[in-house]
Amino acid sequence: MPTAQDVILGIVILLFVVKRQLSPRTLSGGLLFLPLILGAYALYEAAGDSMVQIAGWISLLLTLAMSFIVGLIRGRMTRIYQENGRWMIAGSWQSLLLWLVSIPIRYGLRFLLVPLLGEGAAFHGQTAPLPYLFSIAGLLLGRALILALRHPEAVRQARRACRKTPL
Repeated sequence: MPTAQDVILGIVILLFVVKRQLSPRTLSGGLLFLPLILGAYALYEAAGDSMVQIAGWISLLLTLAMSFIVGLIRGRMTRIYQENGRWMIAGSWQSLLLWLVSIPIRYGLRFLLVPLLGEGAAFHGQTAPLPYLFSIAGLLLGRALILALRHPEAVRQARRACRKTPL
């Protein structure tokens, strides 16, 4: 049973996520870079772990596919616009609600797959973060792909601006 402290922490995190999703920010030149790096890391971790069996791979790939589809839809709902010569990006209430509704569906998939595929579809211990990594990579990659396809010039300009910025 969650304590009052857990509930308060959950609400604070939720409010932070809502504010972050809806606040406009400058379009990043690394829009495609982060999901690719995260996806490569997730694949590396899963491939390097002997505990991930065929049922686990099926579960991870289904998680990735579902998250990618949700990311594509969220990308369609994401606003990109120019403000003071800079490309800005901001989420919408619809994309936020889709993301919130999709969380129990995507993670419920894992609980459905365990009886169908066996215990190998469950992730415990050191493999527990893998479904989350695949899910986040799929969401970000789907969103980035749609944004790059819908607004290629904005993404190109953001990438150029990112390269000009010294580290």
